[in-house]
Amino acid sequence: MEQGTSPHVVSAVFVTTEMNQANVSWVPGFDGGYTQKFTVWVKQASRGKHEWASLPVPTSKNYLLVTGLLAGTGYQFSVLPQNKLGSGPFSEIVSVRTQAVPTETPTAVTSFPILDPPIFLSVNRTEQGVLLQWSPPEAPSSPLTSYVLQARKDRGQWVILSGNISANQSELLVQGLLRDSSYDLRLMSRSNKVLSQPSESVNISTIGMEVYPLRPSFLEVIPEPLLAGVLGGVCFLFVAIVLSLVTACYMSQRRQRRRRKRRQDIPPAFQKNSSPDARSPPRSPDSVLKLKLCPPLPFFPNTSSSQSDRSSFDKGSRGEYHDQRKQLLSNSSPPPHYTLFESHLGSQAPSANCSGVHLQRTRWTLHCPATTRGLQLFQ
Repeated sequence: MEQGTSPHVVSAVFVTTEMNQANVSWVPGFDGGYTQKFTVWVKQASRGKHEWASLPVPTSKNYLLVTGLLAGTGYQFSVLPQNKLGSGPFSEIVSVRTQAVPTETPTAVTSFPILDPPIFLSVNRTEQGVLLQWSPPEAPSSPLTSYVLQARKDRGQWVILSGNISANQSELLVQGLLRDSSYDLRLMSRSNKVLSQPSESVNISTIGMEVYPLRPSFLEVIPEPLLAGVLGGVCFLFVAIVLSLVTACYMSQRRQRRRRKRRQDIPPAFQKNSSPDARSPPRSPDSVLKLKLCPPLPFFPNTSSSQSDRSSFDKGSRGEYHDQRKQLLSNSSPPPHYTLFESHLGSQAPSANCSGVHLQRTRWTLHCPATTRGLQLFQ
């Protein structure tokens, strides 16, 4: 079984420099029987011997581009081989210097030719529109390739109406103007990418010229996407308002139906009745008999009801009263006791028609042998 060794030293280390980088290359030595890899060590020449920095090299590569160097600075490089058994010896140290920043004065920029603008501009109104005429510049320094037309409306900013007018033309029917406006027109000469100074401007008015359109309206000025967004927002707001009104009407009608249903579900006993007959308590046969048998007591308050009962009693038949009294007295049941609370009593004493009234703390006790169970209202 063969035994390997650590790799041998590399040879022929070569460094080429630029302003901020250096390319390091070498010839690998014996790998010791195993795959070897390399590491490039670098430091500035002015630094100490312990300030080396290591840069790993990709496997199977025998060169490395070192970047981030300073221009016009000295550097030292060395290569170290390695395999799984260990590291081999460092290569010889190579000292180089990066390129310095050039300090030479820049070469003179090639001057562009100076062009003259067109001359003798004139403008006229025709049935077809505004006609602009001119003459080419005299003896141009370079061949002309085209003319550039600029316009200014109502002393505003200059804009380019046409940027590719043939150099062979000497007149042009101006397009892109608006009716009822005042314009200033001027031309410039062009030679490839070189433009001349503007020529003298000429003025023309388009008032009454039907060939040109009127000033665009507000909606035409607004971009279509913005106009679409505004209209969409208005429509959405309108739909939201309509839905809100419909919802409010629906809820109002629903509340009204609930109120009507609640009124219909209320029992008749709890409903308000303004008639006097409905407010007065019902008179049963027993209560009528009670009023007839028991004369009105003088200790009740002098109310209208007591006076009406007293008058009805006086007008009753005496014979009927005695017959009913005899019939009731024949009953062998003990006389009932009836209680009148102080809140129902007046200032006078009870009538003599009753057997007696006793004051027991907070109530009067009335013993009426002539009454029946119809007086249970006062028990």
